Amino acid sequence: MNYYAKEKNQPIVTSLDSLFDKTEMRQGARPSRYLLRRTMMRPRDLISLLNLTVATMRDKVEDPFVDEPPSFEKLECESIYNAEPSYSEWLKQEVLEEWKVQRPSIVSLLNALQNHGSTNFTAAILAKELEKLGVKTTSADTLEHLRFLFENSVVGFRLGSSNEWRFKCFYPSQGFVESDEYRVHDGLVRALNLTEARKLS
Repeated sequence: MNYYAKEKNQPIVTSLDSLFDKTEMRQGARPSRYLLRRTMMRPRDLISLLNLTVATMRDKVEDPFVDEPPSFEKLECESIYNAEPSYSEWLKQEVLEEWKVQRPSIVSLLNALQNHGSTNFTAAILAKELEKLGVKTTSADTLEHLRFLFENSVVGFRLGSSNEWRFKCFYPSQGFVESDEYRVHDGLVRALNLTEARKLS
């Protein structure tokens, strides 16, 4: 950002949060934290989400049905929310493109998570949803699927009975641990049309 800021004689950016029109988003998260939680910590993820946010803002400015188009001095936090469905679909396609040849089961795994309909699930729920799709799995198979999904940051796991979650992209040295509860990565929630779940009953 600062490379292009210098080229365009713009002020140097000292904080990502200073680029946004609000200091807090949902659940009191700073914009930078909100954005990063939806990425898999790869530069292309953040660039994609920011590009889509800017595109959403341009759509508002160029909207032919408004009398007074808005003007923006900073990136609009509201446009991050509006960009999320497109970004989430982009992230889903990235995961599919990366694995559908080497590991075709990724299609069934994402379909199973989507059919469950909630962000949180158990190993038993995953096995049940796979079975509905005609994919027979043993307990060992289910565990291997979960390990694969975790290694690719599609899902994370709850640490014991705490409210802490571990995703590989955020904690690269974390190994897979069998857990009572798993959660789909925030970046994939919109593309899979999942409802947020606090905790499984």
